[in-house]
Amino acid sequence: MSPRRTNVLSCLFAWVSVGLLGSCGEVQEPIDNLDPTILCADVGCSAGQCGVKNGAAVCRCSELEESSGFTCEQVDIRSPDEHGDTPATATVLVPSDEVHEGVIQTSGRMIAKGEADVDVFAISTRAGQRIRLTLLARTVSSLATELLDASGNPLYPDARLTYRSLEFRDLGSQEAATWFVKVRAEERNAGAYTYHLEALDRDLHGDTPTTASLIELPSAPFPGLVDFFRDRDFFTFHTAPGQGFRFSCESPALAMVLMDGAGVEVEQQAYWGEHSVGRVNAAASTWVVGIWRNNYGSGSTVDTQCQLDDLGLDEHANVPAGATPLEIGVPMSVRFQGSNDVDVFAFSATAGHIYDLGLTPSSHWRRIRFTDVDGNILRETFGSRLLHQAASTGTYYVQVLEDRAWGGDFQVRVDDLGLDDHGGRSEPTLVAVGETATGFLHGEEDRDAMAVPIEADGIYRLTCRPDCIVLGSGFDPVLMQPVSAGVWEFQSERGIVVPIFVLYSKAIPTTFTFLVERIGTDDYGDDDAHATPLTFPVSTSGVFELPGDYDVFSVELEAGRTYFSESNMVVSVVGPNGVGINVIYEGATKPRYFTTAVAGRHRVTLFTYEPGRTASWQWSLR
Repeated sequence: MSPRRTNVLSCLFAWVSVGLLGSCGEVQEPIDNLDPTILCADVGCSAGQCGVKNGAAVCRCSELEESSGFTCEQVDIRSPDEHGDTPATATVLVPSDEVHEGVIQTSGRMIAKGEADVDVFAISTRAGQRIRLTLLARTVSSLATELLDASGNPLYPDARLTYRSLEFRDLGSQEAATWFVKVRAEERNAGAYTYHLEALDRDLHGDTPTTASLIELPSAPFPGLVDFFRDRDFFTFHTAPGQGFRFSCESPALAMVLMDGAGVEVEQQAYWGEHSVGRVNAAASTWVVGIWRNNYGSGSTVDTQCQLDDLGLDEHANVPAGATPLEIGVPMSVRFQGSNDVDVFAFSATAGHIYDLGLTPSSHWRRIRFTDVDGNILRETFGSRLLHQAASTGTYYVQVLEDRAWGGDFQVRVDDLGLDDHGGRSEPTLVAVGETATGFLHGEEDRDAMAVPIEADGIYRLTCRPDCIVLGSGFDPVLMQPVSAGVWEFQSERGIVVPIFVLYSKAIPTTFTFLVERIGTDDYGDDDAHATPLTFPVSTSGVFELPGDYDVFSVELEAGRTYFSESNMVVSVVGPNGVGINVIYEGATKPRYFTTAVAGRHRVTLFTYEPGRTASWQWSLR
């Protein structure tokens, strides 16, 4: 070690140890709360000691050093920065096989000023050239980077980050370009790192519509490689009049755009799972397809296989004029030659007949429509089946307007189901008890009505499968109780009636079976006209066969007397004058009682408030 360096260190040691400069000379105390060990970290003195004066680092000689002729001057001992800190002073990188080392420097002076070292590299690429920059932290704890374009504007490439390393997604473009990469240490720490710029293969396909790769229609599978930052691959091809095509790639991580020969965008697929485009034009056309990585993909490169398929000539008209005739009951083969294709068919219908339109194989992505000769929309739905009852005899049109799974073959068929099998409320079908009837509910508005003769004292079960909903006109004389899905039990409340059961379904179209069976007999009448006469005193029992059942009796009582009524059900009493009598209930252990006002035959009704209960009962009157 040189004497000068020894003197500097010994003076620094003495200053740190005792807090005084002693023989090394007096140094003014630090001001502005600055630590001299920070400000002096980058300063060496030719002689004397470094200290702080007026917020700056200075070198001062002691009296002994001054008398000996020493000059106390600052000597900067910091290593020079090997890379520029701005694009203007950037270090130019060229591809090579060599791995280089860089250093992020941090000094006490930079810490005091809140600064950090930045290394900036300039990278230039030729047209179509692809390169890759890999950065690896060595002694520096972690790296942060920023990519700038030739004008210094920030870019946002997809960089693959692993433990203490960063690999940019490949850089390059169809045209010559310049890039700047800024490298710094996170949290302003210092240390070494390595950088490596390597040249890759040229881009497979052009990055603009004017440099698009020419593809023959049809084509065998060919590679599509989106492999560097902002890379796009473009392809161009030609179609004959009416010729449809489908351009597709295997990877769902790609977005696609389809443009016509004038560069006008006609279709784009930018979402996960949608990776095909296609069109059909009446005239000969030129098309351009571009692919790039969508926002849902991962990884630095999308390496896939693409294909251009010939879907043939459009065989069906797109409007009712020129519609393809469709024979009833005979399937017609159909293919959508592009996502914009529409196929229209015509058939002859008879007034009152129901027509069933079916597409096979089925798909809920298709949109189909029935229209009349005037273009009025009669029915429209997404799916593969549509039914319509013709209001008049004439020509009707079937329009297949949309198919998300376009490009594949399917069949269209219209069947004549004839007239409606069952009428509505005004024309119900008569069905005997115990007879199974079948039917077909063909539309949301279709109602099939069944008239069933039942007896006054009968208990019945109605079963309608698989998904009937039962309504009715004339339901007043019938007490209906649901038992389970599609099953009800009911009884007549008065007389012999023919109830009308009106059926419909939410799941249309659907076939159904309808059956009414007698399952029992009501033991007592349910109203005044069918009250059971009893003699006093009374002691009887019975059953409520259905929830909501009433059992009605008539009994001759005297005026001004009090009667005790005992029952496990609710008891209601009405006098011969039609006035209800108050039945007093004083407790669970005491009988009910009431007092009559007039003599004559009184009506007594037994029932329960408990819903859904079918139970036995007892009743006495004294």
